[in-house]
Amino acid sequence: MQDLPQIKSGNLSWGRAMQNLLVPPVCIACVNPLDDRRCLQICEHCCDRVSRPELKRKCRRCSARFRGEASTIPQCYFCQDVRLPFASVTSVANYDGLLRDLVIRMKSRHGQAVALQLGVWLARIVESRRQSGEIDSIDIVSPMPIHWMRKLRRGFNVAGLLVESIAQSAEFNGKQQELLVASRKTRKQGTLSITQRFDNVKDCFEISGKPDLKGASILLVDDVMTSGATAIQAGNRLLRAGARQIHLAIVARGIGRQP
Repeated sequence: MQDLPQIKSGNLSWGRAMQNLLVPPVCIACVNPLDDRRCLQICEHCCDRVSRPELKRKCRRCSARFRGEASTIPQCYFCQDVRLPFASVTSVANYDGLLRDLVIRMKSRHGQAVALQLGVWLARIVESRRQSGEIDSIDIVSPMPIHWMRKLRRGFNVAGLLVESIAQSAEFNGKQQELLVASRKTRKQGTLSITQRFDNVKDCFEISGKPDLKGASILLVDDVMTSGATAIQAGNRLLRAGARQIHLAIVARGIGRQP
């Protein structure tokens, strides 16, 4: 299973055991029953469908996956002409197939459970990269903000739920903080050309409150990165506020169109 650290079984709490007795756990993708000791609520088969084991070649710069032997490349066709302000980019997999379906579900009005589980998966990959030394220590974990009107319509911020899951891990517990606010409403990025996407989000983020970000290493969390326009704006704003480096964690890397 590509990029997914081994999931260790632990002792279930009494409350968790009772919950599983009343409502047996099922895979959020295929709804097949799961071992009640499995921490990630996605079965092994669906994990493989998401990870796409045949895509072993990965871009070190933007986390896009490609067919080929297991290796990393310094940059790829989809990011070579874009200035990414990130010390690292971590993703679960490409925005394709089953992962695409899960992302669409988690962005729906009742997608909280899917978002929380994908957040667990993303956290485990980031933790693995931290332990291997690929990522430096993280001081703050912060979600990509959305405008309050969009949050009101949906009922939640997907990135906020991902951060909620990530912050449950020992590595990042207590480090969550909302650093950015969307200062104005923007058009949906998916409906725009690449150039329009960058114009659409220009100067749309502001720092929330007065956090001391001088020298901070920040893990910025979002659902999908395609052109990178939104993430780049957010990352640059945090750097201007004094952050030392920004690590980006996304559920899916969209490579459907060349930036």
